[in-house]
Amino acid sequence: MIFKFIFLSLFATSMLSQHTKTVFESDDLQIIKIFDIDESYIKDEKFQNTYKRFINRGKKQYKKSLNNSMLFLPKIKKIIRQNDMPDGFLYLAMAESYFDTKATSGVLAKGIWQFMKPTALRYGLIVNSQLDERMDIVKATNAALKYLKYQKKSFGYWYLAILGYNCGEGRVYEALTRAGLDRYVAKTKSTATTRGYGRTIRKYQKKQVKFGSIYKIYKKIKPHTREIPLQYLLKEQKNMRRQYFPKESRNYIRKILSLNIMAKKSFLADSNNAHLLNIGTNDTLKKFELKSDIMLENIAILGDIDMVDLTNLNQHIINREIVSAKNGYNLYIPYKNLNQNLLYWLQDKKGSK
Repeated sequence: MIFKFIFLSLFATSMLSQHTKTVFESDDLQIIKIFDIDESYIKDEKFQNTYKRFINRGKKQYKKSLNNSMLFLPKIKKIIRQNDMPDGFLYLAMAESYFDTKATSGVLAKGIWQFMKPTALRYGLIVNSQLDERMDIVKATNAALKYLKYQKKSFGYWYLAILGYNCGEGRVYEALTRAGLDRYVAKTKSTATTRGYGRTIRKYQKKQVKFGSIYKIYKKIKPHTREIPLQYLLKEQKNMRRQYFPKESRNYIRKILSLNIMAKKSFLADSNNAHLLNIGTNDTLKKFELKSDIMLENIAILGDIDMVDLTNLNQHIINREIVSAKNGYNLYIPYKNLNQNLLYWLQDKKGSK
């Protein structure tokens, strides 16, 4: 009986271990590394749990979002490559909006890249009563990549750029400053030189001092912020109300990595979705740069275009019409719908690329 009990216990433990262990492949490690993340992070328990949740419960939404956006995904992927950035940034947009061109968050971030208005204006996007270029497929993509490249230049690693995209660069500076100080104290066993820094950081968190105060500390301890691994920054510190990064940001980067890894998995290879395994970069859209008045309904009729598709591609045109555009705007038409009548009409409205 004792032997039987031991055998059953060992068997149950083995089965539990098999059930909870996530098996990643060599390609998955490469996905981790393109974001400057050490491959050891793939063993992180919280990341593995996030991946399990998405691969077990998120397949339907994953396939649906890709299928619903196949008209413009090649365009986005092409722009990413033109910027010499990893293809994996396509799935940052998926994490933000599931490629819903009309997506609007509770805090009024908009478009597939979920730009807030101040950041959109900072990167040259027009937001007014007729145009909201946060929902312009091409312009918003270029703006998002420019923002990410700026943060990569500031912080040195793609994973920090991703975190900054979610919570803002100020929070990244704060996190690196705090983590750098904690690593310094752990190494030297001395807190004497850092007490004043700690007081300033707490004041900054309470908005009693401005960003410049924490940036001064960051510059002084910058040598201790180099090569801080992602798992260190995402760890949960006991008895700390304010972690290095907010919970939303910690989950955000795990989500992006999970969505990237899912892109190569077999569930996409069934007869109805095999095309999703290899999203190319061949343009499916024609971009027209216009300045004249238009109504999308007229374009749909001339090009025999499904109005839902046309609207989805041009969500940046508010109310489906332009009455007067001083600076011009983009219009996107599927190549398959271009015909002589439509081309002639659009040429009269001025210019195409």
